[in-house]
Formats: sequence, C-alpha cells, structure tokens
Amino acid sequence: MRIDRQDLKQHMQQCEFRTVVCPFHGCGRTVPSSSMPRHRRECQNVVVSCPLKGCGAVSTRGELDAHLENRVLMPQHLRLLVT
Repeated sequence: MRIDRQDLKQHMQQCEFRTVVCPFHGCGRTVPSSSMPRHRRECQNVVVSCPLKGCGAVSTRGELDAHLENRVLMPQHLRLLVT
C-alpha cells in the first residue's frame, strides 16, 4: 500500500501495526496496537480489586493470587464468604 506524505502522520497514529507501550505501571511491554486490547485483559500489572465483596483490597493482577492465599487474611475472607 502506498501512502502519500501528507497522510503519513495520520497513518502512523492509526496503523494497527504500530507499536505501543503498555500504560500500566511497571509493565513497559511494547505490543502492536491491534494487540493492546488483549494485553490489557492479561497484563499482570493491571490494578484489580479483591473479588471477595467487602474485602476492599486492591493489588496487581499478578499479585492477586498471593492476596487470596494469604493465611493472615484467610479468616477475614472466610467470614466474607459466609456473610
């Protein structure tokens, strides 16, 4: 595909093959812009809330399993599950 010089800037901003940097703190991964929606769903640096209603803790997706398996928090989590 041939792109005119005057259209190059717009093309570079919209091209699905341009690389973009993950916006989540600590990730820094570069992916094609067309792959960013998938990366956002899978990025381990996305901040998420604990899925147990009432816990209120937030962590990165990559640290969520450690939060859920934390033995100190387990009694609190068990209370949230039964109430």
